[in-house]
Amino acid sequence: MKKILSFIIIVGVVFGIFYFLKNKEVVAPVITKMVEKNINVTNKKDVAQEEFCFAKFSTSNSNGNSDKYTLRLILNGEQVIGELNLLPAEEDPRTGEVKGVVGVFDQNTMTRTIDLDWFTFTGVTDTEKVKIILGKNTASVNQEKGTLSLPEVPCSNFGY
Repeated sequence: MKKILSFIIIVGVVFGIFYFLKNKEVVAPVITKMVEKNINVTNKKDVAQEEFCFAKFSTSNSNGNSDKYTLRLILNGEQVIGELNLLPAEEDPRTGEVKGVVGVFDQNTMTRTIDLDWFTFTGVTDTEKVKIILGKNTASVNQEKGTLSLPEVPCSNFGY
């Protein structure tokens, strides 16, 4: 009888723990990594600088070429700098620096929108408006040619 009672109590405790863990509200912040402190950008001190990297690589086609898309963002308060590199296998590459401003966190979509100027060079220097929507572990790059979804990767993969 003691064994059955002990078993029931243990099962009850385990179920109780799972119930409380499952029903606990989790708020997933979009910006989670702290890289460095005390960086002076736009004359603000003690602003946490955060770095994010995103990438997508396709498998090689019959010619041995593949699409390579990378995005690096360095957020410092509301200011953003970084680089966006679009290297499609069958089209002209577009690479360059990005600079812009981070919008407020949207509680409904759990995202942040970043409005950027993309300074590209493909024979001539050009500036393009790009909107990036940061979600949990992903960045959606909205540009004139369409939208590209990139998963987050460690920045150390690119030597940063």
